[in-house]
Amino acid sequence: MAVLDLFYLLAKGVIEQARHIETVHDLQALLERGFAGALLVLIGLELLVTVRAYIEESRFRLEVVLVVGIIAIARYVVLIDL
Repeated sequence: MAVLDLFYLLAKGVIEQARHIETVHDLQALLERGFAGALLVLIGLELLVTVRAYIEESRFRLEVVLVVGIIAIARYVVLIDL
């Protein structure tokens, strides 16, 4: 049920923000913020996987940390253009 609530809030926010788009620059900025937000969620999920793997297996998974680093760099590149 919580997932449906999140999708509802996401759709409501997108519709509300879409009303304020007047130029192509506004649309580009909105899409960049949305993509950066999605990457931030992905970083959080990857970190949760890392913590869970560490707790269950008592070992550190380097590949997950590298993936989080790559995603963080991609997010930074997307946001630096703003």
